[in-house]
Amino acid sequence: MTHQRMRSFLPFLILSTIVACGSAEHEAVEVATITSPLTSKVIYFGRLEVLAGQLKSADGTLPSRGETVTLRAFLPELSSFMCGTYCMALYPKLYVRYTGSSAFQEVPGIAQGSYNMRGPTANWSEYESNIELKVPADADRIETYLHWGRISWSGWSCYLAYDMMECPDSFAISGDYLSNYGRNFRIDVQP
Repeated sequence: MTHQRMRSFLPFLILSTIVACGSAEHEAVEVATITSPLTSKVIYFGRLEVLAGQLKSADGTLPSRGETVTLRAFLPELSSFMCGTYCMALYPKLYVRYTGSSAFQEVPGIAQGSYNMRGPTANWSEYESNIELKVPADADRIETYLHWGRISWSGWSCYLAYDMMECPDSFAISGDYLSNYGRNFRIDVQP
């Protein structure tokens, strides 16, 4: 493309981008609404953290005592570690503590999955849960684990629907813990 054609094409490209995405003011309002409960410090808890055996922060720095942080738990990723072929981990309970001597406390309000008999597959209302954690002034860590409620389904009741397998009968099986081989996932806290 010549420089002249590129210069005449540039305003069209900018205008079409604004029309497709909305105005800058509108975009800022939506992003602020979506991210308003998030804090500036984000701690990741997903597949990579399970494989590494520890939590990590988005910006690479440790959280501080007294700070409010967002624990971003990627629940569909985490559930994939909990089951084989005929099982789904759908009902997580998250537990957190801040010192080695304190008791773990359950954090309420994280997303739960649901069973879809077509496939069968797991349905998640959201890909991630953003959990606000208030780090106490005496904290030396953020340490967490998940306990998963799990289900399975009866292969005897499965049938081939028009285009996909359907398994209408599901039932609860024993839950299991997602922890780091008997240790929990943690990130240190700085003073």
